[in-house]
Amino acid sequence: MTDVFLLAAEEAEGGGGIQFLLPEPAELYTGILAFLIVFLVMWKFAVPTMRKLMDERQAAISGQIEAANEAKAEADKLKADYEAQLAGAKGEANSIVDAARDDAETVRADLVAKAEEEAAKIREKAQADADAEMSRVLDEAKSEVAGLSVTIAEKVVGDSLDSDRQRALVEQYLNQLESE
Repeated sequence: MTDVFLLAAEEAEGGGGIQFLLPEPAELYTGILAFLIVFLVMWKFAVPTMRKLMDERQAAISGQIEAANEAKAEADKLKADYEAQLAGAKGEANSIVDAARDDAETVRADLVAKAEEEAAKIREKAQADADAEMSRVLDEAKSEVAGLSVTIAEKVVGDSLDSDRQRALVEQYLNQLESE
């Protein structure tokens, strides 16, 4: 950097400062001509190639955007199909649950009906058993009462009565009592 200052100082001593900045006219014309040649060659060959590359890149980007939009549309369609299938599956699951609930209610009702029927049969059998037992106990009581009556009558009368005839009389009397 100190070299630049030294050159500037030497030039300042030698004359005008503008001469330091401007090149010689022959160099200036040669530079302008070289610039124009390079510019025209670039304009003729490089610019169309760059324009072609830019158009290809723009077409590729447009194609990618189009493909992305198509993929998005396909994804949206698949999502809608999935949601429809999911809704259908939920509906089907709800129908299965409802059907299972109905089946369970039917089975429960059947079990309750069978249990009630079985309980009724048990009650009927118990009632029949109780009636049979009551009849047996009454028959036993009648025969015991008849026996006791014969024994009491023998003791009261003092004679022995025919026990079969006496029993028949007692049973006839008890039957009359029952019918009243």
